[in-house]
Amino acid sequence: GALIGLGVIVPGMSPSNFLIYFGLYDKMAAGIKDLDPGVFIPLFLGLVLCVVLFAKGANWAFARHYSAMYHFILGMVVGSSVAIFPTVVFAPGAIEKAGQSMPIFLASCAVMLVLGVVASCLFSKLEDRYSDEREAIEASGN
Repeated sequence: GALIGLGVIVPGMSPSNFLIYFGLYDKMAAGIKDLDPGVFIPLFLGLVLCVVLFAKGANWAFARHYSAMYHFILGMVVGSSVAIFPTVVFAPGAIEKAGQSMPIFLASCAVMLVLGVVASCLFSKLEDRYSDEREAIEASGN
């Protein structure tokens, strides 16, 4: 829950990466699917407590140390992704267990990379289209 809470208050943090790395993602997903109170109650409490306790701190850190926070988050996202890739994806039998061969797996990765880059570019263009409106709203609210 706390990892998901951090993902809510810290932009760019990927709680899923951490949950996968710690081996908790499958257990969490199964617990939510089965409506297991032993999973979703601590998940909800951790999320709420983390947001309540750390939201102001994260806001303060970004206001005072934006560059350091930006680089910290970038490092955490890249580091957690790099940690997952060899240990989870290339674990013995993982690709075969997913029903893929190595060439199909690599082709799938390439396709997903291209789709991710295209989606990111489209979202960037959408943000540019509405940035003037957003700035006007922010200026009127101050």
